[in-house]
Amino acid sequence: MIATDDIFYAEYDETEERFMHRKTIQNSGNSIVQVAILEKGFDKEIIREKLKAINCLSEGLNETFFAVEIAKDVDYSLVRSLLNEYESQDIIEFAEPCLSEKHRADLLKN
Repeated sequence: MIATDDIFYAEYDETEERFMHRKTIQNSGNSIVQVAILEKGFDKEIIREKLKAINCLSEGLNETFFAVEIAKDVDYSLVRSLLNEYESQDIIEFAEPCLSEKHRADLLKN
């Protein structure tokens, strides 16, 4: 998976009939996290607004799923703490399919 501002190489795949990511040339240091809302009726905008307050933009796919962009300069331990709080209450589950080395290092500092 690639994050915003990563530089990558893609080529057209005749079988898939679309461009396919082949390799990442340069990582930006940004990360992408996916969040699924488990609690029926929970307003995902509550979490999205808290993430926005710490400079993390997000994009909703539907009422129960959104992706979060974590810029390189954001301390990921703050993001993880917020997400862990909601996950421990069984409100969400989250995945870190594209976590940069910088953000991995943030978790080791704390």
